[in-house]
This record gives sequence, C-alpha cells and structure tokens, in this order.
Amino acid sequence: MLKKEDVYFRCLERWNANDEKTAYFKQHYDEWFSQLPEEIHEVVLQLLEMFMYYSQERVNQYLFELHPKLERKIEPENTLYTPLLSEKGIVNSSVDYLCTYRQMHGISKYRVALDIDTYITKSPEKFENVQNIVIVDDYCGSGKSLKTFIEGHNDSLKGKRIYYLVTYFMLEAQQLIDEISEQYEISIEVIYINSGKHAFDDERFSEHSSELRRALKECSKRLNIARQYPLGKYNTESVVSFYNDTPNNTIGIFWCDTNIYFSIFPREFENTEGHKRPTLQSLKQQKEERNMIYNRKNGKATRPNEAIQGVCELQTHRVNGNTA
Repeated sequence: MLKKEDVYFRCLERWNANDEKTAYFKQHYDEWFSQLPEEIHEVVLQLLEMFMYYSQERVNQYLFELHPKLERKIEPENTLYTPLLSEKGIVNSSVDYLCTYRQMHGISKYRVALDIDTYITKSPEKFENVQNIVIVDDYCGSGKSLKTFIEGHNDSLKGKRIYYLVTYFMLEAQQLIDEISEQYEISIEVIYINSGKHAFDDERFSEHSSELRRALKECSKRLNIARQYPLGKYNTESVVSFYNDTPNNTIGIFWCDTNIYFSIFPREFENTEGHKRPTLQSLKQQKEERNMIYNRKNGKATRPNEAIQGVCELQTHRVNGNTA
C-alpha cells in the first residue's frame, strides 16, 4: 500500500518545479485527496506515481531540444511554421509555443503563419514553394486535432511534408496519424521529447486494469465528472499537465471540476455554468448538508431542533454571500 505523504514528496521531487501550479498542489493536496472515494485511493496514488507536471522552464528546455531534431530534416527557405488551432478557432497553447519557439531559434516572421488559411489565400505563390509545414504544440493525445487540421486543408497540403513538433506524445496516436498520412497521401512525421501510453496499460495495473478502469469510472460519476472524461477525452488515459493548462486527455479526476468536487490540476475553462470552479467553502457546506440528510435518514439526528438549527445556519451563511 502506498502512503499518501510519500507519493506527495516523490511527485514534487520528480517535477522539480516551483511555480503557481505546484504551490496549489502543495496547499490543497490533502483536501483534494480527502474528496476521493476510499475505494480508489490506492489507484489514484498509483496514477500519481506516474503523473508528470511540466513547468515553463522545463517546457522551454524541450522546445530548445526539439529544434536540432527538426533542422537536420528541412531547408529553412522552403519551410512554413504554423500553430494547431482549436476546432473553435480559439487561441490555445500551440500559438504560445510557436511564438516562444520562433523567438528562441530566430525564425523569421515571414516563415510563420498564425492563420494558415489567410496565408494560403493571400500568398498562393509563396505557399506553392513551401515544401515543409512545421506545427509546434505542447501535447498530442489522440491525434484527432491533427486529423481535423489535415482534413480541412488536404488539397493544399498534398505533396508537402508535415512535421509535428510536440513536447509530449501519446504513442497510441501514431496509428491514427499513419492512417491520415496514407489516406491523404501526405507525409507526416511526429518529433517529440517525451512519450506516454494509456496509464492502465502500465505493468503495475496489468492484472486488474479492467476492474480499476471500471472503479474509476463509477467513482468519477459519483463526483459528477462528465461521462466523456473519467479516462480522459477519447479514453486516452494520459497522466500529464503543463504550466499553462492540463490536456483534457488526462484522466478526469486530476483536472475536471464539478459542483461537488475540485481538482488538483484544473483546466482553464470558459466561464460557463457547467464549468464554474467550486470554492472550498461551498464544497464544505454541501458536505455538511449531505451528512445532515444522511444522519436524519439513519436516525442519528435524535434532536430535531439540532437538524433545523443546522439548516438555518447554512441558509444564513448563504444569504450573507459566503458561497460561490
């Protein structure tokens, strides 16, 4: 059996970072862990033993290390760099990483297209001479974002080579990328520093992986984690987070906040009702209410006035504006 405190210290030692994300981890680790159903305590600790957090300093080091791997494969004058935008066109980490990469390696601004559609439309002759398209990003989980990009530009990209530079690559994505490459007759090569695979395919889970997946899904449901995220989006089972955000391919309990649960590496969401981060105060109050209801059902609230007084105190607390 793993000890919670030992895992905590090993995580911090392995991550070797001192920033806002690790400060949050240190401050809220115990309280976060206490929310988890007891039956998944051991598996969550095992997952934490595998979990990797990448600080900005470490990511920048990886961006530095990626360039020599690329340089030997391309000629600068016929290469165009572009980010992998989200499906909704929202600025994401790929834009940030590309800008950092460009500044770090002295890449000419004329070799960068933040919006490749505009570049193709306004500079068709220049694009005709481009032989290499370099996409810079932090993480590739399933390969589906790259697939969407290729499908949206397949006519323009035929005959060109795609180099997909990422700091972290989920190895299972290679199959989909190979299928895309063959289907659209486009050369695609992934260049990466770190790699991972489905967490529950690790040998530590080999004998009980199906059972543990099922237990994690059931407990995630009780925590109101959306059904597509208990094992990460597309069931990727990733265990990784970055200084700027956590991939939604990462197992949901690490990043997915709900109305009754706060995570330890939360994602940055739009301010929508479904993804408002609960405060610790509101979670404590909800826990008190649930305990009160449980006690009444099981005959533990022997004096009705005590239960009524407790509910009144909670209501007064809310009226005074102390909840989220």
